[in-house]
Amino acid sequence: MRRFIARRGRISVMYSDNGTNFTGLNNALRQLDWTTIESEFRVHEIRWKFNPPSSPWWGGFWERLIGILKDLLRKNLGRFCLSYEKLQTLVCECESVMNSRPLTYISEEQELKTLTPSMFLQDISLNDVLIWIKFKRLILF
Repeated sequence: MRRFIARRGRISVMYSDNGTNFTGLNNALRQLDWTTIESEFRVHEIRWKFNPPSSPWWGGFWERLIGILKDLLRKNLGRFCLSYEKLQTLVCECESVMNSRPLTYISEEQELKTLTPSMFLQDISLNDVLIWIKFKRLILF
C-alpha cells in the first residue's frame, strides 16, 4: 500500500471483493492508531468498501484488469521463475502496458490522439511504452 501511495498519491477509498484476506486486513486497519500513522507518514485514513457477499459481478471492472495482468504475466513468464526484483520490474512493465490501453474508440484519423489511463496518471504517450516492450525480453532474460 505504501508503494502504491508513493507512486500514485493518497487514495480516500479502496474498493475490493469480499475475500477473507481483504476483510481480515480491514479489521487490522481499524485497530491501527491512525493519528500516529498520519503524523509519521502523512498518510490519511483509507476507507475500505467491499462488494456485497455473493455478488461477484460487482467487481467486474477490476476483475477484468486482473485478468489482463495475468495474461501478460503468463505470456512473458510461462513457467520461468524470476527473482523478486525482476518480477517487480515485470509487473511495473505490465502496469505500463495496461495503462496504455485505449479508453475510447480508436478512429482512423491519425490527428486524433487516443485517450489512455497513462495520460491521466503520468502524461506518458503510447510510444514511450512500446520502446520498452520491444526490448523487454532482452532485459529480463
